[in-house]
Amino acid sequence: MGGAAIKKAPIVEQPAVPSQVKSDGSDPAPGPTPASPASPSDYSQSMQSSIHSMPMNELATSLRAFDKSASKRFNERTLTHRLLNNRLAGEPETIRRPPLHTLDELIESDEARAKISFIFEKQSPGESSRWEKILSAMNTNLEPSEEDPDPIQINIKMPILKKAIQKIFINKPSDHSSSDMTLVKGILYPLYKKHSSDRAQRISTNERDEKKLIEPHYVYGEMPYEQFSLILQRILSTYGLHRTGLFCDLGCGVGQLCYSACVIGTFQKCIGIDILGSLVMRGEKRVSLWGNMIGEEFIPSKIKDCVFEWIKDDFMETTTWTSATFLFLHWTAFSLSRRKTLITLLDRCAEGTFLVTLTHPIKKSKFELLVSDTCTVSWGKTTFFVYEKMNIQSS
Repeated sequence: MGGAAIKKAPIVEQPAVPSQVKSDGSDPAPGPTPASPASPSDYSQSMQSSIHSMPMNELATSLRAFDKSASKRFNERTLTHRLLNNRLAGEPETIRRPPLHTLDELIESDEARAKISFIFEKQSPGESSRWEKILSAMNTNLEPSEEDPDPIQINIKMPILKKAIQKIFINKPSDHSSSDMTLVKGILYPLYKKHSSDRAQRISTNERDEKKLIEPHYVYGEMPYEQFSLILQRILSTYGLHRTGLFCDLGCGVGQLCYSACVIGTFQKCIGIDILGSLVMRGEKRVSLWGNMIGEEFIPSKIKDCVFEWIKDDFMETTTWTSATFLFLHWTAFSLSRRKTLITLLDRCAEGTFLVTLTHPIKKSKFELLVSDTCTVSWGKTTFFVYEKMNIQSS
């Protein structure tokens, strides 16, 4: 072949460390100093950078020596080897990032989190086998293009996906300044400005005494509407919105969470159920005031179109609520046997139904725990649990 012959360079697996002191005792001449062991990422970045500027004779030598080098332990070995071959063959050098496999990689990647958010917006709760579709979409990777020569690649299993969503939910800050929260405060404050938890407690006690409802599960307690609105906002922004839906508050008290759900969610109907008529009445009588307040032009149509229903009944004795797409369940004071009975009713709900319980988790149910966290209620701190009704494959 024409051209100058390539002189073979000796392959040195472990270069000698330059001496730090000359034989005459003087200071060493400027030169490379021993480096601490490089991490796989440091080594790969350095190696890839040097490939682009390496003379061809050194490049050939490096390629022959590559398989013997310590870098074969590193994840970037295949990428570096391909770059070497591409340079020798005169092919374009396209650097692709390796696929993301682990929980930490997903959480630390802005692109991965953006992809998760986009997919959950497209795959609404209630769609058949939605979690399988979400996982398939996550692992569907785009081919490189001029606009995006290195699109993100993801290859994960279902447990990693669900743990990633949990972390996103836990790390998501409560957005007190969102437009929805501004509306909640603007509407709910005048709607319930005469209400207090203590007053509701007195009303509840009076009716329970009158009807001799002495069981502990009738004890009154409530979650402030601001706290509930922030939780609902986090759930829907993380796990997705039902395209149309029905919200039901089981043990609604004075009904403030139904009005909050109407503002935050995309519910066509909000239902409040409570066995104590004096409490239900206080939620129902605010509907007319609500109608006057949402007449303003700036109120979104989703709020104006939402309707309310108030039911005085024991939700353990009726199943009208099993068609709901989002359930909020006050069962802190429920006994274990009463909770087990209620779980059999909950299992009648459709796939994709969201359920939030206070204090106690659900056990042995078709509902799968998505995430749990702490919150503030009228009696102090407690834990809330978020569930989704799954099909067999998703569970």
